[in-house]
Amino acid sequence: MSDTYIEQSLEGGMGVQMWLSHAEETQPQVDLQQKIWDELRHVPEPEIQGVSVEVEDFVATLTGWVPSDLAKLHVQGVAEHVRGVVAVINELAVTG
Repeated sequence: MSDTYIEQSLEGGMGVQMWLSHAEETQPQVDLQQKIWDELRHVPEPEIQGVSVEVEDFVATLTGWVPSDLAKLHVQGVAEHVRGVVAVINELAVTG
C-alpha cells in the first residue's frame, strides 16, 4: 500500500488512502490504550468515572478528574504498569 493521498475526504479532512496508510502505525497505540483501560476496570468506578486516556508514541496521557489525590496516584500507577507504556503524563484534576 502506498502513502498516496487521494481527494476522497473523510471526517476531519483526511483522505481514505492516507487513513489506511497510517492504520498500521496507529493500531499499536489503540491496542495499548485498550490494555490500559482493561487494567483500569479493576479500579473502583468512582475513581475512574471522569478519567480519559490518550496514547501517542507509547506515552499515556491521563486527563479528566478523580475524587482524591490517592485516586490520582492510583490511576497513574495502574497506567505505568501496563506493558508497553514508556511514560505517563498525569493531568488529572482532583475534585474532592
